[in-house]
Amino acid sequence: VKELIEPMVNGIIVPWSDISSLQGAFERLISDPILRQEFGENNIDVVDEFGWENITKLYLELFKENMYLAT
Repeated sequence: VKELIEPMVNGIIVPWSDISSLQGAFERLISDPILRQEFGENNIDVVDEFGWENITKLYLELFKENMYLAT
């Protein structure tokens, strides 16, 4: 998940099992509709980059490269 999230650009990353930080992140998102809107807009590019169409293309390229190397 860390590869997909850019802190305070398209999400909030909190330390593992830090309930207090998680609570603070939720409270901030609940109380800040502008931040939620910005995160949503900024995640459109992430969705496009990691969508099925692009991931499928990457896998096909990987398979083609490996098939070429195997011959």
